[in-house]
Amino acid sequence: MNKSILMALIFVLISTFIWNDSVFAQIDKIENAKIINLNSEIETIHELDGSVYYYSFSIEQHGKFILELLTETEILDTYTILDQNKEEILSNPAPSTWILGLPKGSYYLAVSTKQNPATNVESFTLQFNFEIDKYFKNSLGTNEIASATPIALNTTYQGFHYADENDYFTFQLTQKERVGIKGTYANATLYDSLTFKLLDEENNIINYTLATPEGGFFEAELSEGTYVIDVWGSSPEGYYDLEVTTSDFKDLALNHWAVKEVQFLSDFNIIKGYQNGNFGPDDEVRRGQAALMFVRALNLDLDNRPNPGFEDITADHIYYKEIAAVVDEGIFPKGEKFNAFDPLKRSDMAFALVNAYDLQGTFNGDIVDVDKAEPNYLYINTLAANQVTNLYSDGTFKPESVVNRAQFSVFFARILDERFK
Repeated sequence: MNKSILMALIFVLISTFIWNDSVFAQIDKIENAKIINLNSEIETIHELDGSVYYYSFSIEQHGKFILELLTETEILDTYTILDQNKEEILSNPAPSTWILGLPKGSYYLAVSTKQNPATNVESFTLQFNFEIDKYFKNSLGTNEIASATPIALNTTYQGFHYADENDYFTFQLTQKERVGIKGTYANATLYDSLTFKLLDEENNIINYTLATPEGGFFEAELSEGTYVIDVWGSSPEGYYDLEVTTSDFKDLALNHWAVKEVQFLSDFNIIKGYQNGNFGPDDEVRRGQAALMFVRALNLDLDNRPNPGFEDITADHIYYKEIAAVVDEGIFPKGEKFNAFDPLKRSDMAFALVNAYDLQGTFNGDIVDVDKAEPNYLYINTLAANQVTNLYSDGTFKPESVVNRAQFSVFFARILDERFK
């Protein structure tokens, strides 16, 4: 990606809050928005009267939206992207090329034209393009500290580094919090890297780390307030990742491989810690506990469920209602025994997740330790197709291995939020 495209995207991001009155003055026209197919050209007859023209489109995955004006620029005034609820996402003076990252979803594009433009051209042509590009999945840092890019906690953000240029990100805390700052830079060497500095509201340095291919890291105990992360280095161009992590659990390190996913499930009350304040990331998940967490995640009704018919699950069992619900929903299979206190196997997890969320798809790679004739092969294959699970380096899935609490959190988070895939 060349620097001009990058700067165009940055300009778009810091122009998010430009207000365009004409878009909303003529919002009733949006009901007749022209449906467009991406990677196509659309010609529009222009009335030379300051009208707003509306288009609608959908995106199936995160990626890069590119809008190009193929005719004279003097006609158009402003581009505005709105979500499916007709709320403004961002607006920008109409350049000949507009590039921005958009997540999966449905959108409207409002094109505002100039009143009495200095041209008699009566039409304009727009080229709508879309490319799948991980780089545009999340925000890109701005190079002005006053307009630092807001970021969410426990989310990975990708950026692109240019030598001797700063990128600034900002986040807010609503209470005193222990946070971890992690910077990963694939091009880092022993003598050449990026510096990730944490600044307070007065731009004083609190702490810093040098990014590495594995991830430079530090922790800080912070009070309620607004903070800035300054990414800088004289090293060669390249991509970097930034994470700001938090945790409700005292035994879960802020650079633990699953800390983001665990905190995500904790925030939604799907998984909880122990009374001593620990999470126990390496503890085995029991089948009854898994049933309970599926009930929380899916908000299943526990009333009036038929008896699941297991000889080891009586009506006074601690997990009776939860087991009855997940079996009634087809999330867990029927059988002679449920074995509520047995560890949950990876193959059991595959079966439950695929059925709970009606996952579809086919993984075309080889799963070397699961025969295609085995009953759970289809569920394991579907889980891999949806990027909910990654095979081990030797191509195995290890279906009989036990799922621990950290692994369980990652499986679930990847289904509930694409950020974690």
